[in-house]
Amino acid sequence: MNSDNPQKVYQSGITTATLRLNVRSQPNMASNIVGAVNPGIQLAYDGYSLEGEKISGNSKWYFTREGNWFWSGEAETQSINPIQSPAIINQQQWHLEKFHIPDLWSIAKGSGIGVALLDSGIGKNYALDSAVKLKNDAASNNGNTDDLTGHGTHCAGIISARTNQNSVLGVAPESDLYLYKVRNDEIDIQEKFLSDALDLAGENDDISIVNLSLEIYTATDKLYKSVQKALTANKILIAAADIAAEYGYSTLGYPAFYPECIRVGFAKLDSENVIIDDDTLSCIQSVDIVAPGRNIYSTKPNDTFASESGSSMATAFTSGVAALLIEKMKKLNRVPTQSLIKEILTDSCDDIKTPDRSSVYKKLINPQKALSLIN
Repeated sequence: MNSDNPQKVYQSGITTATLRLNVRSQPNMASNIVGAVNPGIQLAYDGYSLEGEKISGNSKWYFTREGNWFWSGEAETQSINPIQSPAIINQQQWHLEKFHIPDLWSIAKGSGIGVALLDSGIGKNYALDSAVKLKNDAASNNGNTDDLTGHGTHCAGIISARTNQNSVLGVAPESDLYLYKVRNDEIDIQEKFLSDALDLAGENDDISIVNLSLEIYTATDKLYKSVQKALTANKILIAAADIAAEYGYSTLGYPAFYPECIRVGFAKLDSENVIIDDDTLSCIQSVDIVAPGRNIYSTKPNDTFASESGSSMATAFTSGVAALLIEKMKKLNRVPTQSLIKEILTDSCDDIKTPDRSSVYKKLINPQKALSLIN
């Protein structure tokens, strides 16, 4: 085993246990098992998947309904402590592997970083139980913070899910969530609800980031004043950015319309980061950051899980990355600000190319590079 490759290892102090595995079957590994790896075993070096595709870097894991985990090929592994380093990733959470998020957890996991979630609520899900520190009804629902749409629960998991059961993990699995429900029981978002929630989040000293995976398309000075107030309180505002052309709108919705926010969109890209959907081009041109937002697997109410797509998911991903950045900054006694976090995220972006490669947009989030800029 090539032991001089530490960047593939998620935690120091590893107990070495070289194993040769040869597992066959599909992601549902309920049968046809040739070799098995118990929870706590992590692939450390390159291997081959069932399809014969070379895997550069971290493993692709599958699991049975009984909770057993398997690597889909033959590879050398090392054992790690699964409690201290939640490195076993659900194969459906492609966004964590593609953007090398587990590689960053030896540096930061969002520990102690509070993220305000202004959304539809947070439903019951065991992956979020210990992450949620506050549930506030800011939408006149008689104190009801249940999630009728599942949207808020899904975004919450992308940021902070922290269980190894089913291995659904957030980008910042040690960050804390503060829910401010801004949708009423009719599923509407009113400017007053959003503005009031922003004010409350701005007054909460435990909150560093405000995740705004939502939009409204009409707003007054009241909302802008709340945005300014939150920024003055040194909150990092990260907002979903869409142009709802199908509803007759030609500009971004609010609060992403305000340039002070970190504006996040998503795009359909191929393996070389070339746009494969021209419909998203206008949105890419309007945002600060493009983050993964297609088929993002995360938490849903009633202890369920599902994949969803949209700028909301990309925004939650970016908020998770921001939590990692802020934790590292605080360890170095640096003060995170909106302008500084925005600068780090944008300066570290990778290129996105148009289909004819005539234009390049340096907007694809690169969490590894962003974290490396903090020193």
